[in-house]
Amino acid sequence: MKYKYDPLEIYLRNKPKSDNEVRLSFREIESIIGAQLPPASIKHRPWWVNQKNLQNRPQAKAWQNAGFIVESVQQKANSGSVNFKRK
Repeated sequence: MKYKYDPLEIYLRNKPKSDNEVRLSFREIESIIGAQLPPASIKHRPWWVNQKNLQNRPQAKAWQNAGFIVESVQQKANSGSVNFKRK
């Protein structure tokens, strides 16, 4: 793996095309990437924004390269989750 969020991109890419939406808890994402999400993922909504300029946004690059966007986020420390939707 080259980047921290590459495993998330691979995970989303491997979802069946019929899965138009994917809901993952923050803990599931951490398990997929093998690391903790940064505090900003809980404290700052912009961390989850779908970006046009992905140069400094490796997390957004991962889900967008896999063909998904973030549709909604529940930012809670112990029970946070994100809903990804196919572009």
